[in-house]
Amino acid sequence: MKLKTVRTGSLEMPAQLLITMIIVAATASIGFGALSAYSKSEVDGSLREQAEAVAAAAERLDSMGIDSSLQITVKLENAPMEKLSYFRIGHPITAPLHPYSGMVRFKAQSSDEGHVYVKDSSGKPLPMCSKTGDALELGEGSHSLQLTRVYNDVSKIAMITFEKMG
Repeated sequence: MKLKTVRTGSLEMPAQLLITMIIVAATASIGFGALSAYSKSEVDGSLREQAEAVAAAAERLDSMGIDSSLQITVKLENAPMEKLSYFRIGHPITAPLHPYSGMVRFKAQSSDEGHVYVKDSSGKPLPMCSKTGDALELGEGSHSLQLTRVYNDVSKIAMITFEKMG
C-alpha cells in the first residue's frame, strides 16, 4: 500500500462521517417513534383496563343492598414517553343527572379522552361520586378505594360513592 505524501485533505472521511450520522439520526428517530407509539398504546390500554375494573366493581356493588361496600385497588402507571393526564370517576350529583355521573373518564397526555359507561341492572347510568360529593380524580400510582352503595334522600337515587383509603 502506498501512502500519500500530498498535504491536501481527504473528502472520503467527512463524507463517510456524514453518511453515518444520517443513518444514526434516521434510526434514532424511528426508534423514538416506535417507543412513543408503544408508550401511548401501553398507557391507553392500561387506563381502559383500570376503568373497566372500576365499572365492573361498581356494577357488582349495585346488585348488593344499600350500605354494601367493597374495596378495590386501581393502579395507574406512566410509560417512558407517555404520561397520565387524568383518571376521573363519576361527577358531582345534580338533578337532572349529568352524563358524566355514570362514567369513568381517562386521558393520557397525547391521546383523546376515553371513557367507560357504568350502568345499573336496568341498563341506566349508575350515578357515582366521591364520598364528598365530587368527581374522584386519581393520579399516577396505586390507589385503594372503598366503594359504598348509598341512597341519596335529596335526589331520591341509589348511587355508588368512592373514598380513597390511606
